[in-house]
Amino acid sequence: MKPYTRAPRKFGHFRITQLFPWPRERPQYNLPHKHKPMKQIGPCIFRKPKAAPYLNGWPGPAGKSLAISLMMAGRLFAADSPTASLGLYPGVMIDGVVGKTYTIQSANNVNTTNWTTVTNLTLTQGHELWLDPAVNTTARGNSQRFYRVSEPTAAASRVHYALDTNASGVIEKLDNIASLTVVSKDPQDLRAEYRAGFIQGKLQGNTIRSARDNSWDNAYLTDPSHTFPKQPGPTQSELDQAGAILNTNYAWFLSYLQKPGTNQVAVAALKRLLFRTLGIYHGATLAQPAELDFSGGWLPDLSYLQPAELVVQYNVSSVSFMDVYFINAFNDLMDVVSFSSEKRSGLDRGGKCSAFLKRTGDDIILTHNSWMGFLSQSMAITLFVNGDFLTVNASTPGQVGSGTDFGYNNKGIIFNETTHRVSHTVPRSEGLWMFWRATLAEQFSASLDDFFNFISLDNTGTYLNGYMVIDSVTGETGLVEMSYQCFVFYRSHGGPYTVTVMPPNLSNAYDTEMVTPDYIMGINFPASLQVRSDLQSKDNRPARRRQFLELLPLVTDLEKARKAITFTDPTNPLSIFGRWDLGYGETDYPKQIPDGTVDAKATAASTALASMKLEGILDVESPATGIWMLYGTARVNGAPFVWSRSSWNWQLRRDVPDVLDGTFNLLKLNLH
Repeated sequence: MKPYTRAPRKFGHFRITQLFPWPRERPQYNLPHKHKPMKQIGPCIFRKPKAAPYLNGWPGPAGKSLAISLMMAGRLFAADSPTASLGLYPGVMIDGVVGKTYTIQSANNVNTTNWTTVTNLTLTQGHELWLDPAVNTTARGNSQRFYRVSEPTAAASRVHYALDTNASGVIEKLDNIASLTVVSKDPQDLRAEYRAGFIQGKLQGNTIRSARDNSWDNAYLTDPSHTFPKQPGPTQSELDQAGAILNTNYAWFLSYLQKPGTNQVAVAALKRLLFRTLGIYHGATLAQPAELDFSGGWLPDLSYLQPAELVVQYNVSSVSFMDVYFINAFNDLMDVVSFSSEKRSGLDRGGKCSAFLKRTGDDIILTHNSWMGFLSQSMAITLFVNGDFLTVNASTPGQVGSGTDFGYNNKGIIFNETTHRVSHTVPRSEGLWMFWRATLAEQFSASLDDFFNFISLDNTGTYLNGYMVIDSVTGETGLVEMSYQCFVFYRSHGGPYTVTVMPPNLSNAYDTEMVTPDYIMGINFPASLQVRSDLQSKDNRPARRRQFLELLPLVTDLEKARKAITFTDPTNPLSIFGRWDLGYGETDYPKQIPDGTVDAKATAASTALASMKLEGILDVESPATGIWMLYGTARVNGAPFVWSRSSWNWQLRRDVPDVLDGTFNLLKLNLH
C-alpha cells in the first residue's frame, strides 16, 4: 500500500490540494469527505489539532496531521440548462505509473477490514485526479468516507479451504469479481462431486443466502408489473407457491434418474451434478461433510430431506436445500409462474443478454454480457472434479453450473447463451428443467453432437435460450435455439451453416443477417423464424443489431472483441452494453428498472485448447489463465450505476457494491 501525498478537493471553481499531510509511516491516506459549504466566501483556514487525537470524528495523530475547516461558498451561476447544479465531490490525487491500474477503495470507518472497491483506475498520466461520482457532499445524509489506493491484488482477499490433499479450494476477489477454484478427486465420482460442492458452500458461505434474497428482490425490482412477488420481499403465500413448484420439479427429477430406459450416460452425469448441489447446501450449513452412500443407488430424496429443508425462505439467517435449488432453478421457476395455464401469452419475459461468436484468421472468439437485475452477484467458478474441468461465469453464488452459461471445459467445448424474448410459451413443472440440461451439456460435452443431445433431452418450455457453441479441437461452430415445441440446430466448419429442426416437419428458415459463416450475433431475438413465431418473440432493443452489424467485421482479436461487447451509445443506453435504469433509449417497450449489463466476458478457442493440458492441481502461483471478465455496468456520460444515487437507494444491498463499476481482468485459474 502506498501512502498518499495529496488529496485534492473541488468546490465550484476552487481547488485545494495537499490538505492533509499524514506522516509517511501511515500505510494509507484517508480523507473524510463530509464538508458543509458555508454562506459566505472565506479563506481556507488550516488548524493544527490540539492534544486530542481525534477531530470531528476523524482520526489523526495529535500534533502531526493537519485538518481543514473550510469556509467557502462557491458561486452558483445561472445556467441555460435547467439541470445544471453545483456539487462537492471528494477526490484522490494518485501519483503512479502511466498505464498501470490502481484500485481505489472506500469505507465509512478507517479501522474496518471491510473496504469496498469503488473502481479501478488505469493512469493516463503520472499525476492524476480521480473524483468519486457517487458522493455529492452537498446532499443530505452523507456520512464520512475514507479512501485508500493500492495496486490491485487478489492475494489480499484470498481464502483457502481444504478437506484433505484430494479436495481443496480457494476464493479471491479482484475488482469486485469473486473467483472460486475447487479441485476434488476420489475413486467414487459422486463423492468427488459432493466434496467439491461442500468446499464451494464453505467458501461462498453467507453469499449464498444473499443470492437467494437478492434473487427475490431482483424479481420484484425488474418487473414493472410486480407480478411475482407483488411487493418488496415475497409473502409467505408466495414462498409457499414457489416451494410447491420446486418440490414438484425435484420429485420429478428424482423419478427421472431412476426411470428404466433413461439415457444412462446422462443419468450418471446428472447424479454427479445432484450430489454437488447437495454438497453446496451442506457446505453452507454443516461443519463437516455428511457420511452418505455414494454408490449411485441412493439419492437425497424427499424422505432423506427434512420438511424444514424443503421450504423456500427469504430474509432469514438459515439456508435450506430448497433455497439452493431455488437459486439454480430461478429462471425455470419464474417462467412456470409467469406463464401459468391461465396466462400463457403477453408477459414478455426474457430478453436479457448480448453475445457474439466471431471467426478470425487463426482463432474463434466468443463473448457475452449479462443483462440482469443490479443486485446480481456475477462471479467466476472453476472446477476440476475427477478429470472434468469447467470454468464459467456464474450469475450468483450457490450455482452448480453457470446460470449465465458462459465458459468452457477441458474437452475443447466453449459456450454462451442469450435468452429468447418470450411472449408465449407452454411451461411444465414436471420435466428436466433447462438449468440441469445446460449444466450437463457445459460440463460433460466433448463435441457439438454431445451438446445438442444433452440440451434436447427434454423440452419444458422454460428458460428458452440460444446457445452458441465452439469445438476448439475441430474448429466447428454451432448454435442451438428452442421454443416450447422444437429445437433448431445450426453447425458450420467455416462455410454456410447447415440447419436441422427437431421435429423435422417444421421450418428451418433463419435470419441470415444474424447467422453468417463469419459470425453469430445474440440479441435475445431468435434467428430461427420458426422459434420466433412459436414464442411470438419481439426485438425490444433494435439498436443492438445495427451496432453488431457495424462492429463485428472489425473484430480480429480479443482486445477488439472486448471493446465490441462493451459498446454503449450514450444517446441510447439500450445498446450492446447498456442499462434500463436511465429511462430512455430505443425500444417499443419502455420501462425504468435497476437492470442492465452487470458483466462482460470474452475468450477464444486457443484459450480452451491450452486449458486441455491442465493436470487439475490447485496452485495459486500457476500462470494459467481463463476468461476475460469485467464486473460492472455500462458507463453513460462517464458514470456507472450507483445504488445510493438511484431511485432505488432504499433497497437493501447484500454482498453487492454501491458503485457497479470495473474493468476487464484476465482471471487466474489457480490450477496447473
